Amino acid sequence: MLENIISIGSAAIGVGGSAASIYSAVSAIATGKFQNQVLSLLAPKHKVVRLNEHILWAPESAPFVAPGAKQLDPRVMLRSLERAQQILKQDIITSGVLASPDELLRQFNLNPKDCLVGIEPLQTLRSGRSPDWAPVLFSKDGVPYIGWQKVGMLRTILGFEFSGDAEAWIRPQLTVAPAAPPASTPSRLPKLKSSTQGGKKRKPPHRR
Repeated sequence: MLENIISIGSAAIGVGGSAASIYSAVSAIATGKFQNQVLSLLAPKHKVVRLNEHILWAPESAPFVAPGAKQLDPRVMLRSLERAQQILKQDIITSGVLASPDELLRQFNLNPKDCLVGIEPLQTLRSGRSPDWAPVLFSKDGVPYIGWQKVGMLRTILGFEFSGDAEAWIRPQLTVAPAAPPASTPSRLPKLKSSTQGGKKRKPPHRR
């Protein structure tokens, strides 16, 4: 089962919509043993909050950056994350969420098959690839798929740069020494309240 994924999701919730909306946000997600590795790497410098019972969020961890692209509240793609978590059948952690770069939108608007290889439905995924290849999660017509692209080509093909946090999410073997005993998932993390209450937007909790 996949444990580290680049997730391309929707900031306009719903099955329908244009490619500009259904592919409008990108983040890194981790699950399984890799989730514990990510938590151990991020814990000293980044806060982690709980979006719901099964999804954690590291809002200050930004593995991807792109000129002019803003960091988004992950609740804009929460349904995409929930769907992935349900199919993976494991808890997940998501990085900060980046508005998709123009090049990513252009490529996916044309055809995801032009920028990814080995595309399969996530629910029936049969095989993985070497660590040089990154799994990319996206949805089409409401069905989640996994496609693959070489890590070194993501910058050219999808238009985003890797930040200092990227290796924690994408290439754990470059940053993690011989594995320590798995860290337990934090059980008393602050939980985000609904983004609306009484018609007024609420912001994520600020770090003290």
